Amino acid sequence: ARVAYLVDSVLKDVLNRGTGASVRAKGFTLPAAGKTGTSRDGWFAGFTNNLVCVIWIGFDDNRDLGLPGGTTAAPIWADFMIRATALPAYRAVRDFPMPGGVQSVAIDPESLELATPNCPTTKDEVYVAGSAPTQMCELHNGGIVSSTGSFLSHIFGGGEPRPPTGQPEVVPGAEDARVGVETTPEKKKSALQKIFGIFGDKKKKDPDKPKRDQGDSP
Repeated sequence: ARVAYLVDSVLKDVLNRGTGASVRAKGFTLPAAGKTGTSRDGWFAGFTNNLVCVIWIGFDDNRDLGLPGGTTAAPIWADFMIRATALPAYRAVRDFPMPGGVQSVAIDPESLELATPNCPTTKDEVYVAGSAPTQMCELHNGGIVSSTGSFLSHIFGGGEPRPPTGQPEVVPGAEDARVGVETTPEKKKSALQKIFGIFGDKKKKDPDKPKRDQGDSP
């Protein structure tokens, strides 16, 4: 039932914004789903919650019609369904009921990730529970960290948190710690610093190399 409902949702989009949009253009507005088909012939198969109708347009001698189903069969389907749903037997058209185990979330149709307030357009999409996206839309600020430094620190780890301004930084084990003297401990290198540290520091001078006079040419 869950998978069937997702398929129904996809086929509803065919009418609302896909190749079967001519059905809505013809004035059929009730909840329905369908699919166009184009081979040598033109097809449209569609249904409401209580009626199925299939339209075929083609030649008996198997000649190529040369026209898509969305422009040949779909408008005829719409005309038939407008009349059929006016009859008492098919008048009680309602949307397809959502079964248990299905969830609806708002996504960005471009990134297919969870919509943020900055997304210019959003779309309600249905998923089997537990399979919906969890990442906020990265195209519209959903995955951007406030600064590059904090982003790298989040991945590679940063230094230890600094104490509040004006308070001495006490290092456990140091002699001065007992009297509260401010000291500056050696900072631990982050993983990023360790990686780039293997290439050496370009500014570090070789102690065995004699210094040039300021007047020497480079």
